[in-house]
Amino acid sequence: MILLIYGSGGFGREVHDLAKRINNKEKLWSEISFIDDVRKENNLNGIRVYKFEEILSLKDVECIVALGEPVSREKLYNRLKQNNLKIATLVDPTAIVSDFSVIEEGCIISAFSLIANSAYIKANSVIQAFTNIGHDVVVGRHSVISSGVFPGGGSIFEDKVYVGLGAVIKEKLRIGTNSIVGMGSCVFSDVPSDMIVLGNPARVIRRNEDNKIFR
Repeated sequence: MILLIYGSGGFGREVHDLAKRINNKEKLWSEISFIDDVRKENNLNGIRVYKFEEILSLKDVECIVALGEPVSREKLYNRLKQNNLKIATLVDPTAIVSDFSVIEEGCIISAFSLIANSAYIKANSVIQAFTNIGHDVVVGRHSVISSGVFPGGGSIFEDKVYVGLGAVIKEKLRIGTNSIVGMGSCVFSDVPSDMIVLGNPARVIRRNEDNKIFR
């Protein structure tokens, strides 16, 4: 089996390291490589870089999306699904995952994170390192929860949510679809869909009109 990491930027390289840690323990893949239609080189630090069209002729492959913006994650995930490609799920060996949690396909659970009892991580979402997903938390599809984030129990993140580094979310809140919680924010009330909130306490600063996290 070949693991193909869709995206060879900074986050893609982190995911490659994560996959290597898994493979050292479980021996799942004979090759771990990248897919990238933007990068001109076909080799990155000794790692093969495929164009998307090239992988369609490969046998025994599974893929994982390694981009950090929810809208881009959704686009690449849908492209993989439309081409009937198998979607991997990566859980770092150092992560603590409750037997009573659910992690759907395409998710990346990074180093030293915690997925607590009855948490539900929906398809193609990312839980970054040192993040504590509390009991009964729901993380919607294509979402990205950055490092050092602490959502209280029963919080609900709808689809395509981005939560920045070190944010804290009060228990039982709802964070709306396509919203952004800025780094270091302390969230004490629900966040409407399509909004960017920032600060302590977090307040709406503007609509999320261009769906861009990194500029």
